[in-house]
Amino acid sequence: MVGVLVTHAAVDDPVFENLRLGLRDFGYGEGPDIRMEFVTAAGQLDRLPDLGKTLVHQKVDVIIALNEASTRATRQATSDQQDSYRDGGVRL
Repeated sequence: MVGVLVTHAAVDDPVFENLRLGLRDFGYGEGPDIRMEFVTAAGQLDRLPDLGKTLVHQKVDVIIALNEASTRATRQATSDQQDSYRDGGVRL
């Protein structure tokens, strides 16, 4: 499962569909092998650490953090998980 953590987008925001399409272009479409879990802080940045922990507890395989604040929350939530931050090419 792929977890996506964002700060401001609503769950129905086009950014999520664009991410799905981009992943599909690389052969990673949602289906029986890949499931995506999108979570958003809806502008309430103080919620990010708890949302990051939620993704960790759901045992996602990868967390995609779409900006710096989401990346910090992901780092905070995961000390022994392997995560990746695709946008900047930084492995956490």
